[in-house]
Amino acid sequence: MGRTPAGLPRAGLPAALLAAALAHAPACRRPLAPAELEGRLFAVRAESGAVARVSLALTPETQARGLSGVRPEEFADDRGMLFVYAREGPRRFWMPDTHFDLDIVFLDGDLRVVAVERGVPRHPGRAVPPPIAVTGTHRAKYVLEVRSGAPLARGLGRGSRLVWDSEPPLRRIERDARPPR
Repeated sequence: MGRTPAGLPRAGLPAALLAAALAHAPACRRPLAPAELEGRLFAVRAESGAVARVSLALTPETQARGLSGVRPEEFADDRGMLFVYAREGPRRFWMPDTHFDLDIVFLDGDLRVVAVERGVPRHPGRAVPPPIAVTGTHRAKYVLEVRSGAPLARGLGRGSRLVWDSEPPLRRIERDARPPR
């Protein structure tokens, strides 16, 4: 049996090619679990070219926790948290145990900005007073939290659009994260 220039036996070449193709096949494998997705960072890009690396809040538990308890040194200016909901609806955020001011971006299903609330004040801890900051209510499918003044949020306004710049696509993440019916 002859050998290929790479030193593989010719008979093993089809099997090696098939294995390589399967290893790099499109992400049509098993569904990705929310816990496995929430632990990763994904890129979101503004029309200005600014990019944020975002973690995902897919489950009610993660969405309720949000950025509570996260310290400023653990959350750089190029970081964010994207809250992903099954459908568009009224969204209102509050800031218990948040250790840095936030810009909160409300987005429709096409990642188009519906509203931006800038400089939402931090509230370390959960005790009141002082009152815990609460945003207005905005109809949105996604909500993005970034540090106040972060490069991604600068220049964003109603009608601006963000681009999901990661694999897997956001629609696949949403499909996989939905609980089975």
